[in-house]
Amino acid sequence: MPDSELPSEKVEWHEVVLKQKYNDPLKLKKSLDGLYGQGKYKVRTKANRYILQLPEKIHEEKKAEIEAAIRFHYNG
Repeated sequence: MPDSELPSEKVEWHEVVLKQKYNDPLKLKKSLDGLYGQGKYKVRTKANRYILQLPEKIHEEKKAEIEAAIRFHYNG
């Protein structure tokens, strides 16, 4: 899946490795657009895992909440 449209200013990206597998990259993009807004995140893949890159630092307890929210939108 290509990176979403990126903001023009310099941003430090923080990574969240998604533990769930998502078979439909367009559906995942739609879910992420709904949660974060188009162009306010990036996604890359490594070893068949999606890695979400966000402009803010994410604490460990927040990572599970993020994945649950993505899953809710993805399945909805």
